[in-house]
Amino acid sequence: MTFYQTSDMCSKLKNMVDDRQKKERGELFCCFHRKRKATMWGNKPELVEQMKIWRQQKKQGIIHFNPKNNRTKVISGQTFYILVVQEGSSPETIKPIGIDPFGIGFDEGCYLVDGIIYAFVHEANRDAVFGYVMK
Repeated sequence: MTFYQTSDMCSKLKNMVDDRQKKERGELFCCFHRKRKATMWGNKPELVEQMKIWRQQKKQGIIHFNPKNNRTKVISGQTFYILVVQEGSSPETIKPIGIDPFGIGFDEGCYLVDGIIYAFVHEANRDAVFGYVMK
């Protein structure tokens, strides 16, 4: 079992936001990689590929996106648009995979949700992914 302190995650997320602002490499979303215990960014080609995978998994009943989890959060003063990927075919059949540590690093407090949090730079990208996968 791995434990994360709120101050550590806040620091990681602040560094992640600062790094993106310095480099502007075209990243569209970020998430926390649990196995590597690190934040990571994704660009458009990576997102397009991931959308295809998610759509297939949704059709197979492996994952679900609950629209109630689509939130707006702030990390180190920058607004992000949240999408949560959960295992299961519907909100009633969610398979617990644990609280995403990414959710403890938001400026306005923790967002504790079971699943994997993806934070998008643009609301339109988050909404397009949601619409494509849930179609």
